[in-house]
Order: sequence, then structure tokens, then C-alpha cells
Amino acid sequence: MKNTDLQYSLQQVMELVGNDKEMLLTLLQLFITNSTTSLNEISKALTENDLQNVKKHAHKIRPSCKIFGMYKIAEDFATIEALSEEKKNTIKIIEMYNEINTKMLQIICELKEYIKTI
Repeated sequence: MKNTDLQYSLQQVMELVGNDKEMLLTLLQLFITNSTTSLNEISKALTENDLQNVKKHAHKIRPSCKIFGMYKIAEDFATIEALSEEKKNTIKIIEMYNEINTKMLQIICELKEYIKTI
């Protein structure tokens, strides 16, 4: 399953699990749960102007994005992480986060629908 508009792919995950549908289901559910938590934590940290936690959660979510073929989103999280470390350009961080959040929520929604077909 690949959606170029939302920039993700399950190819790498499928290669990891082979034909193990239970493992695929587990990985998808973990991704959905952990990503949702990280996105919420970043949003909360931005509201509180807590750039250390923004950095922490942006760093935490990046590897999962890569496994699910979301390389552009992972790069954007790396940028957010770097800007948070430098404590620079909070407006850019917020703008980037809002864009990523929208994409991620759409991807999560699609993955939830995909899970129903497994």
C-alpha cells in the first residue's frame, strides 16, 4: 500500500514482517498509538513553549516515519528537532509542525482503514 499524496509506503514494513499478518497488525497499531502520542506531546510542548520536549518527541518519532516510508516527514521532524535545539524560529517550528500534523493524521486515518482489511 502506497499513497504518494501523503508520502508513505508500507513496502519496508511488509519486507520486515513477510506474510506475518499478526506482526503487521502489531506494527501498524504501535505506529498509530506512538505517533498519536508523540504528535500530542509536541503540540502540548509547543503550547507551553517547551522546546526541549518538542525536540525530544520530534526525535522519537523520526525512526518510525522512516520505516513507514515517510522520508520527507522524517526530514521535517529533523529540522524541527534542530530548530528546537537552537531555540530559534519558533514560528517556523509551529508552521512545520502544523503541516506535518495534518499529513500524519491523514496517514493514521488511512492506516486505521487499512487495518480493517487485514
